[in-house]
Amino acid sequence: MKALAIAFLILGLHAPYLSAKEIKIAAGEWGDWSGPELINYGFVSQLITESFKLEGYDVVFEFYPWKRNYVVQLSGQVHGSAYWYPSI
Repeated sequence: MKALAIAFLILGLHAPYLSAKEIKIAAGEWGDWSGPELINYGFVSQLITESFKLEGYDVVFEFYPWKRNYVVQLSGQVHGSAYWYPSI
């Protein structure tokens, strides 16, 4: 349960989506941490997937370039965005 609470904080999920058994997450590629070609889509994606799985949710990742990821998230096409890290 603690893992799911942390995932909700990271993803910024909204209450209307909590009744769905499938969570759609927008993600971007970042080295060995996240990417469509990595095993389990990378460490961060695996952590998110396993956290939601503990509570009976399936996670579907959609990978986008970072700017589009942000727009997709704001437009409500996905339930959340995987993670953001300042690279400046």
